[in-house]
Amino acid sequence: MIALANPPVVVQSDDGKVFQFPTPQNAEQFETSVKEAGGETLRLVPEVLPAARPLYDLEAHLAALVDTEDLVPEELEQEYALELQATLLATVEERDRVGQFLAHLESQIAFAHAEVARLKAREAFYERVFRRMEGYVTRVIESLGLGHPKTGVSKTLMGISQCEVQIGGLGRPFWVCQNLQFLTGL
Repeated sequence: MIALANPPVVVQSDDGKVFQFPTPQNAEQFETSVKEAGGETLRLVPEVLPAARPLYDLEAHLAALVDTEDLVPEELEQEYALELQATLLATVEERDRVGQFLAHLESQIAFAHAEVARLKAREAFYERVFRRMEGYVTRVIESLGLGHPKTGVSKTLMGISQCEVQIGGLGRPFWVCQNLQFLTGL
């Protein structure tokens, strides 16, 4: 059942018939006409589903029921007992749902921590691979005698940011860095 912003108004006449009106004004006109004719009406309030009521409202309603127990006349004790029981059950169910939601949040937090740990491990792996590959490239450059005396890098190779590995005709991988080719035993 979907809660409506402006629910219809339901009125029961003294002959037991139930009427539904789209607005409170329409219901008031009907109630007035019935009273003028000597009859009585009872406005029926649609029940709000317990799941749709917040826990705070349920707890406040339960506290009000308990506080007014001594004021209930004997002829309404059975209705009071039914309302108290329904409110207690709704409160327990809503507490359970709140508890389930908190458990869900805890599991999401644990998942997030595990995901952070997984991403840190992945980052560390790629950093190790990057450093190892840099070492391979540096050794190849040095083995070809292209190293700069101070920096260890050839002037023609300084500032290179794009390198890729390609497979040559003999199936051996080699580095291609800005039109320079280096054989390597990757």
